[in-house]
Amino acid sequence: MTTVLVHRYRVYDVTKDDCVVSTRMATEDKIAKIGGEIILNTGFGIEPHLLSDGWTEKNFEPVIHLAQELEKRLTSN
Repeated sequence: MTTVLVHRYRVYDVTKDDCVVSTRMATEDKIAKIGGEIILNTGFGIEPHLLSDGWTEKNFEPVIHLAQELEKRLTSN
């Protein structure tokens, strides 16, 4: 199965005049395009269909996603 590496990242929020951690995860290319900063050691491999234009959905938690996928597999047998 092919996976895509996504990361947590920070972006500047003009309303707060500070950097904030995005609720999404994104590919390295997407983060670079939007001027974000990758948070080190947050890389996670996910299936490509979980991305839209280089981003995950809001509030994406990879470990929770994996647990949900495992549960689906176990209950379908």
